[in-house]
Amino acid sequence: MEHFFEAVTPYDQKALRDFAKIHYRRTHLVMLALLPLLGGLLLLVGVGSLLLPFSELGASAWLLVAAGGALLLLEGRFLTGRVAVRASTPEAVPVYRLRFYPDRVEYASRQTQGFYYYHQLIRALEGPEYFYLYTSREQALLVGKAGMTLGEPWQLREFLAQALGPRFKP
Repeated sequence: MEHFFEAVTPYDQKALRDFAKIHYRRTHLVMLALLPLLGGLLLLVGVGSLLLPFSELGASAWLLVAAGGALLLLEGRFLTGRVAVRASTPEAVPVYRLRFYPDRVEYASRQTQGFYYYHQLIRALEGPEYFYLYTSREQALLVGKAGMTLGEPWQLREFLAQALGPRFKP
């Protein structure tokens, strides 16, 4: 059976960082808004209470509150895309070839291969440089637009919209 589209995508540090950004910004929006807000509030209360003591709690307790706020702020920053790939050499970065057929998408790398029928995909998102085909709540196949060897990104967008319906968010 002939495939419609094909893409070769290295899962390097940039690809995974882009996935983390789009994933957390589109699927964990409430958490991304709450962490910095709560962290900033705790940091202000902790530092403010150290400068203007108005409680029976000691300085060390307010210092802990301030430190907790700073940690929440850092955690919110981490979730917006600070993901590292543990690949010491370019050869260690996995490269996936994805082929799109009428009823399924097949993937293959040097270590693994398989396929998903389109009805098995939970959702698909489109970012500036990648398409993300979610196979579970937290995992996705990445399709690099620059790595398309058969077809154009706009054609794949139209195909995914038809194959996935409302589960595809361009």
